[in-house]
Amino acid sequence: MCATFSSPPTFFFLLVDFRFFFLCSYLCFRAALLKMQRKLYLFLALTLCLLGAFVSASDMTMADFKKMKIKDLRTFLDERGLECNGCQEKSDFVRVAYEYRDKAPLGIAAKREVPDKKFWEAWGANGKVQCEEAVTKRGSDPAAEPFVHVCDTIEKAIDSFFMQHGRQTANRLKKTPHHMLKTSYKHVYYDVGVRLLNKLINYCLASPSIQSKCESLSHVLGVMEGNKEGNFKSWITNVGIENTNPMYEILDDASDL
Repeated sequence: MCATFSSPPTFFFLLVDFRFFFLCSYLCFRAALLKMQRKLYLFLALTLCLLGAFVSASDMTMADFKKMKIKDLRTFLDERGLECNGCQEKSDFVRVAYEYRDKAPLGIAAKREVPDKKFWEAWGANGKVQCEEAVTKRGSDPAAEPFVHVCDTIEKAIDSFFMQHGRQTANRLKKTPHHMLKTSYKHVYYDVGVRLLNKLINYCLASPSIQSKCESLSHVLGVMEGNKEGNFKSWITNVGIENTNPMYEILDDASDL
């Protein structure tokens, strides 16, 4: 595993103590050369790297976090099982990361749980949850009119759109929809997927007149097809081919300028 890194993993940006860095690098090098001891060296390397990340992070200042990019701040939070709900600006991520700087990483094995649902059902449910949270943050009741219908329609639109394009992408790439689901729940793909959902939701909740339009399934599907509020089709394609570059570009868009 160590030998396959073309560049240091993202959590290496936290290793300000060079003793940890050089020791991790040495153990990775030894793991690549000595096949008989590969597993032992790899275990020690990863353990020390995670320990170094924790020790260094606890000593980081607010200024240190401000120097980090959005994708690195997201990685910092994700490795600790944290989410920055409602975060829009880089300053929001900096504030939350600094607040939880003493929290230890969950470890390499910790992953976001993949629901026991179909690709489109899982993301439809995500859309409804995000919609209800957005309504609540606006001081309204998601169970009241028209929000209950808007969120239900968004869920149905996402389900329908993801079913159509998810199946097409999976068939074209000779993959299964379940494989698509697992990939979509990995770090950067999931973050971008949620961002696209929130962009669609913010559009639908923008005003009473648009809320009324978003009670129509055909209208919401039309918005998704037209890429007016996020290019869902491109996201599904990149999930299928497992291309992370466009994902990071979306996360960094306008936030690190």
